Amino acid sequence: MRSLTSDVDIPSRFNATPGGLPGNDDSGSMASFALFSMLGLFPNPGQNVYFINPPFFPTVSIANKLTNATATIRNTNFDKEYKNIYIQSAKLNGEVYTKNWIGHEFFTQGWTLELVLGDTESDWGTKKEDRPPSMSDGQGEVDLGLRMQ
Repeated sequence: MRSLTSDVDIPSRFNATPGGLPGNDDSGSMASFALFSMLGLFPNPGQNVYFINPPFFPTVSIANKLTNATATIRNTNFDKEYKNIYIQSAKLNGEVYTKNWIGHEFFTQGWTLELVLGDTESDWGTKKEDRPPSMSDGQGEVDLGLRMQ
């Protein structure tokens, strides 16, 4: 989903050069994009959904000061040239995990997500039951119950 785009955009646009912060930081929106992309968990606004992508590091840990829990993401086959940008399989707390998203509980409860990466696309996270919650079944329009008067 975002792997190829972010794996090219982040290193080329967010770096230690004079042009390393593109444009105006827009009150933190560009920094938020960079941070979440590098963490490999990108939030979907308005939902308890973070889309899973490979982080830019072999291991990432995020400490939650409110719950004293630490969430961790580990990448098997991580390479610093960013050729292995596709998730082949995943485990959540040691159990096989096929969903392409995770909830905020990951942070508050201190879960561990282990990703196996590869250089070719896989079918991980592509089944209908692996998709995030949606108001649509993907087959047509959604009736939100809104009516014009």
